[in-house]
Amino acid sequence: MADVKSHYPPNLRRGSDAAWAKAEKAFFTPNYNPQRRLAIVRGRGSYVWDANGRRYLDFVAGISVNSLGHCHPRITRAIRAQAATLVHASNLYYIPMQI
Repeated sequence: MADVKSHYPPNLRRGSDAAWAKAEKAFFTPNYNPQRRLAIVRGRGSYVWDANGRRYLDFVAGISVNSLGHCHPRITRAIRAQAATLVHASNLYYIPMQI
């Protein structure tokens, strides 16, 4: 597995949930304010891990998404192939895989 923390800003590579919350207050526009309590930093299957290394069963999908689990090889391949073609398009347009 690649070192996922290498993609984080330097000040958050060893950050706790509290460090992520502090960064949010400094850099996010406050137009969306959920009551976040965790910094989810990785996932595998039905589980996610927070910045403190605790494991949780991920039974929350997202906003307008399906819960497909995390890092399944077939889903990862499909996402990689799609991203090489088109990452996102509005529902105002037809896209081939939609129909």
